[in-house]
Amino acid sequence: MKILQINNYHFLKGGSETVYLNTGKLLESKGHDVIYFSTLNEKNIPYGINDYFVNSGNPINGGLLKKILNFPSFLYNRSAYRNLNRLLVNEKPDIAHLHIFYGGLTSAILKALNECSIPVVMSVHEYKILCPTYTLLTNTKKICEKCGTGNYGHCVINKCNKGNFLFSLISAIESVFRDCFFDYKTKINHFIMVSDFIRRKHVQYYPEISNKSTVIYNFQSLPKADIVPVKECDLVYFGRLSKEKGLMTLLECLKRNKKITLKLIGVGPLSKAISEFVKINSMNNIEILGFQSGNDLWNHVKSSRFTIVPSEWYENNPMSVIESLFLGVPVIGANIGGIPEIVKNNHGFLHESGSIDDMLDKIKRALNLSSQEYYHFCENGQKFANEMFSENVHYEKLIEVYSSLIKSRI
Repeated sequence: MKILQINNYHFLKGGSETVYLNTGKLLESKGHDVIYFSTLNEKNIPYGINDYFVNSGNPINGGLLKKILNFPSFLYNRSAYRNLNRLLVNEKPDIAHLHIFYGGLTSAILKALNECSIPVVMSVHEYKILCPTYTLLTNTKKICEKCGTGNYGHCVINKCNKGNFLFSLISAIESVFRDCFFDYKTKINHFIMVSDFIRRKHVQYYPEISNKSTVIYNFQSLPKADIVPVKECDLVYFGRLSKEKGLMTLLECLKRNKKITLKLIGVGPLSKAISEFVKINSMNNIEILGFQSGNDLWNHVKSSRFTIVPSEWYENNPMSVIESLFLGVPVIGANIGGIPEIVKNNHGFLHESGSIDDMLDKIKRALNLSSQEYYHFCENGQKFANEMFSENVHYEKLIEVYSSLIKSRI
């Protein structure tokens, strides 16, 4: 099978890029011919057939004037349409699997794919269909579903895009443009939902996609890890340092009990604020490690008793949970979004999202487990990860979707 994988970025920028690249590797390992289509970037992972890659319709390092001048390409990237059309004619893939493409490659790729009658699958990593800024959060990071019905004026009124009226207007216009000319619900043949929560949330507003969506959890290919008996600290957080991740609530929680130790791994818009908070409050129980990857990251995770995921937004299928469980480290997570689907009571704890009191209570319960209870948590988490998030489980479900769509087009 020849499979086309499409994403705005061809390097490890975030969770969706990890899934995009790992999916390609998985399919190649199973003997499939994988083609990638993305944007040009100096950070791109080397790839032989990148003559088709295009400039992004969304300049990251540009001022306001540049963004305004580039607005037409943000809506519709003509180069993406032309280059993808050329790729389709030359390479003739059997199916296209989309990840995140809006704002970069743009909906122009849907025009090319539909014209060439290529079956289209989309992994839904976030809430772009329901929310112009894709998070279902206001500018103040409060959960909001007002745009779910298609009235995107709420995004403009509330300045949901970085608190900026113009950026919010552009985001709203992009969503209106998409719905009018490239409605995902009709232009995309099947949706892969990365959690049952995100599937139910989309079906709540658009029940017509219920029969064309399948839940397939993200996967990880980490080798089996031995459970580390001696731990260096109590908790580890690794991921993006941003407000919706619940990190300020976590810091307030550990400010109350400075005996609980935490390793904080990652970078993001809250990096400076976190450092200042820790310094001002003399929180020697928190170690800020910045960006980590590979074995350095995994060693920090394995040396902690629990991973903590204190999210305050509709988190879908966080890779940090999956990776932790594979490494034999149980998880304390917020009871929100898709987290309760993958943090179970025999390998983790759930706390009320945004609640300092409940978070502290669950952390104390977790750290008070006996040695035997804790070891069972580690074992149960690893077993659960292997049953739910293994390469083979993911591959079988993915190929079933691919094959069904290809067969229906014959």
